[in-house]
Amino acid sequence: MQDSLQIAQGSAGQYGDSRIGFLDAVENGGASIDLWSANDQAWLIHWRLRAGELFPVGGHFLKVAQVRHGGPRAILELVVAGDAAGIPAPKAAQPVLPMGGSLDVGLTRLELLDEPTGASARVRMWPKAYLLSKAPAEDVRWIELKPGAVLTFGNRKLKVERIQPDAGDVRPFVVFSTVP
Repeated sequence: MQDSLQIAQGSAGQYGDSRIGFLDAVENGGASIDLWSANDQAWLIHWRLRAGELFPVGGHFLKVAQVRHGGPRAILELVVAGDAAGIPAPKAAQPVLPMGGSLDVGLTRLELLDEPTGASARVRMWPKAYLLSKAPAEDVRWIELKPGAVLTFGNRKLKVERIQPDAGDVRPFVVFSTVP
């Protein structure tokens, strides 16, 4: 695995089996990115990260080192985090629901509502074909997740494996596994 990765705005890079799309530069030197597995394209993670924050990718943690401006497109520089305060990274094939972002599974979008504790997390779920503000009220669900809970998305199922609370530079997230 490489130690660093540079991605031009509007394009994607690869880290292991994970693809990382750099969508836009955001405030405080951060970035809006999409992350998906090259092996299972049924899910897509949307992250909104600040400079210095860590996020799980391909069984490791990457750190947003900087977003460089000055050319026709901004450049996102990511580096492998040497230390994530002892927090284990999810396995490469595990979908993750990040705080301040969302997880798309098939035609459904999930979003964390509050910072989770290690025991539970409140999420909102709705059809991603709609902006949340335009989604029919009966199609928006609020769910309390706990480790072991299983969510069904059409013919796909995700099981909650772990709920990671805030840990400074590691934003809160929920780790899932796919259920056959």
